[in-house]
Amino acid sequence: MKNSKKYFLRFIAVIFFLGVFLFFSACGLYLFERAEQSKMIESIPDAFVYVFLTMFTVGYSDVSSISIGGKYLSMIVAIIGHLIGLACMIGIILSTFRLGKVLRRIKAKTNI
Repeated sequence: MKNSKKYFLRFIAVIFFLGVFLFFSACGLYLFERAEQSKMIESIPDAFVYVFLTMFTVGYSDVSSISIGGKYLSMIVAIIGHLIGLACMIGIILSTFRLGKVLRRIKAKTNI
């Protein structure tokens, strides 16, 4: 039970970090792009949707950055989002292998 609480707190910390990162990225994108794209990015929630789509997918291409600062911020957000996705996939794969190893140990002990 103690380990599950520790993992839950780590999960909450990661979710909190992602939320803060998304918020500041949306604010930054809004500051960079509001002059060039006043029709597409009218508010911070519009920028948040763009940042969220860029971070967790490749984006929908209905909105793209025009300013240099917005382009660099979009690249950073995309790279971080894809690295987080890769880290999650690696974590799932490694935990699966570890679970298999633990199950084999338990099976070996019960057969003795």
